[in-house]
Amino acid sequence: MFMKTTVFSFSLLMAMSMIYSCNRLSEPEMIFVKGGTFIMGDPEKQGGDDNSLTLGDYSIGKYEVTIAQFRKFIEETNYQTDADKLGGSHFVMADQSWELKSGLNWSYDEAGNRRTSSEDNHPVIYVSWNDALAYCEWLSGATGKSYRLPTEAEWEYAARGGAASKGYKYSGSDTLSNVAWYRDNSESKIHPVGAKRPNELGIYDMSGNIIEWCNDNYPVDNYPNSLENPGPRSLSIVRSNDWNCEARHCRMSERSYCDPNYHSHILGFRLALSH
Repeated sequence: MFMKTTVFSFSLLMAMSMIYSCNRLSEPEMIFVKGGTFIMGDPEKQGGDDNSLTLGDYSIGKYEVTIAQFRKFIEETNYQTDADKLGGSHFVMADQSWELKSGLNWSYDEAGNRRTSSEDNHPVIYVSWNDALAYCEWLSGATGKSYRLPTEAEWEYAARGGAASKGYKYSGSDTLSNVAWYRDNSESKIHPVGAKRPNELGIYDMSGNIIEWCNDNYPVDNYPNSLENPGPRSLSIVRSNDWNCEARHCRMSERSYCDPNYHSHILGFRLALSH
C-alpha cells in the first residue's frame, strides 16, 4: 500500500509539473547593456552635427518578440489588436502597391498565410505601437517587472554594440549577410529570430528581418530622456529594416515613423527594461 501511494503521488506531481511547464509564462530573454556615450545617427548625412549622447544602464531583448510569446498574451487577455479592430492589415501587393488586406492580424505571415505551430519562433508582425505597448503592460503585470519599448537612442546604442562596439557598418558585422535577412538573401520571407550571427552584445536581428517600434514620438527633441516626457503621441519612431529592403537601408542609423495604430507585414518589436 505504501509503495502504491508513493507511485501515485509521484505520478501526480509529475503531471502537475508538466501542466505548469505548458502554461507558465515564457519571458523574453534580455541582454544587459552597460551605459555609455556614443555618436547617434549619421553625422555625415546630418551635416556633421555633434550627436553625442550618454545613456545609463538598461536591458534590451535578445530577440524580437515572437509569435508564441504574443499568442500567450492574446490567450490570457483576449486583447483585440488594431488589425482586429480594423478588420485587416496594411500589405504590399504583387505590383508593389500598399493595400489594406482584410483578415490579416498577428497570426498571419508576411505572405498573408495563417501561421503554423512550426513558425512560433518567427517575430510577430501586423502589430501596432498601441499593440506593442499593451503587450508590455500585460507582461509587466504578469512578471512584476517594468517592460517597455526601447527608446530610439537605446535601440541604436545596443545595435552598435554598446560599450563593446567594434565600429561595424551593420549590427555585428561589416558583411550584411552575416547578421541580417534582407532583399538579397531572405527569399522574400521573414526568418526565425536568432538565425543569423549576433552583434557584440549577443543581440540578434537589428539590421534586418523586421522593422521595430521604439518608444519615442517623432520628431524627437529630448534625447536621451524621451521616456520621461514624450509629449502628445501623433507619430512613433521605428528602427531597423526588413526582409525586403535593400542593403543601403540596413545601416544602424536608419529611421522612420508611423502612426501609433499603423500595422503591417514588416512591423514588430523588441522589449527593454530600465535599471
